[in-house]
Amino acid sequence: MRKLIVLGLLAGLALAALFALPAGAKSPGANGRIVFARFDPAARDTFTYTVNPNGSHVQQLFSAHPSNTPQLNLDAEVLTKMLGASVYRPSGSIAKGARAIQSWARRHGVSDIAHDGSGLSYANRISTNAIVQLLSRANREAWGPALRSTLPTAGEGTLAGRLSELRIRAKTGTLLLEVSALSGWVWSERSHRWAEFSILSQGLMKPQAVALEDRTALIIASQV
Repeated sequence: MRKLIVLGLLAGLALAALFALPAGAKSPGANGRIVFARFDPAARDTFTYTVNPNGSHVQQLFSAHPSNTPQLNLDAEVLTKMLGASVYRPSGSIAKGARAIQSWARRHGVSDIAHDGSGLSYANRISTNAIVQLLSRANREAWGPALRSTLPTAGEGTLAGRLSELRIRAKTGTLLLEVSALSGWVWSERSHRWAEFSILSQGLMKPQAVALEDRTALIIASQV
């Protein structure tokens, strides 16, 4: 199975793995404060908070949606550290979070190599088949729609100026050595459902890669 460098979608995998933790999971934060995440059905968003051990001074850090819409790599790494602390107590780190991502993926039959949560490491590896398999799994979970809602839609965030004719929720990725990605869900007009897809390319100039990704997304939307 051919593997390519995985990009910003690793942040989505970190978020998915965080959603997959038991309800009410908490992790220790800085200065003894506790970090936890809570899904708000009314807002259809997941919010991250810190609180003192005695329950005082609850402070909201950020929501999941702004972390996935623009390319906020720092937020992705913070989520990764939180994930690492939740799974491998007592403290969190990018390495622990990356290990948690790998463990979660492998429990669902996917082999990947993760070194961070932002996808900026050139040592990250995953296949398009593996990404689609994880997206399909997410789609069957109760938290799947919440995860999908955090991804940019056409013309929004990293999809600005792109795919205005499609109903899409997807994440882009770019590395300097002519590596590009687009993965997520596109609405199928034929089967009337969200169709998972993943496109990874290497060796194309960015405009060429974007044109290829957009054409492929259009074909998937009309033919799947």
